[in-house]
Amino acid sequence: MSEPSAFDLPLSHPPWQIKVRSVGHSGGAGRIEAAPADREALARALDILACDRLVVDYRMSPSGRDRFRVSGHIDADIVQACVATLEPVPERIDEDFDVAFWPAEDLGQELPEGEIHLDEERPEPIMHGEIALGHLIYELIAVAMDPFPRSPAAPASDAEPSDASAAKPDSPFAALAKLKQPR
Repeated sequence: MSEPSAFDLPLSHPPWQIKVRSVGHSGGAGRIEAAPADREALARALDILACDRLVVDYRMSPSGRDRFRVSGHIDADIVQACVATLEPVPERIDEDFDVAFWPAEDLGQELPEGEIHLDEERPEPIMHGEIALGHLIYELIAVAMDPFPRSPAAPASDAEPSDASAAKPDSPFAALAKLKQPR
């Protein structure tokens, strides 16, 4: 799978881009159901056969000066090609997430006195006053997908060859030992 450029990324428009100023001091929550065009763009970017459904529930809450925590749930139905037969293999993505978003200019700086950042994750950047929820969802689905989808009709990957000698080739050391033996 090749990494699309920033301009090719799906889910990079409203409602997938959330303006920080619209969140407010008490936070906010929402549900986004991907439109057919968004699902098609996501399938192309992920190099899969289809994204039949994508629903994201999220909650945003302030976590300091111009910083936010975004947590939620991804529920998606995707279809990949089997690695052995190329038959369609349906897969359900059912993932929770919890990610910090900080202003981009704060990411390289030390934490202010007394502030503790317990999770080892690096926060995501807030760019141009927007939280790129769509980009986060794209990355989380890419990581959650089965990297080697197999159709139930696909031959077993660990099938033993019928010839026992072909099943276990000599090790390199055994081959060297044969060369060393006098003839």
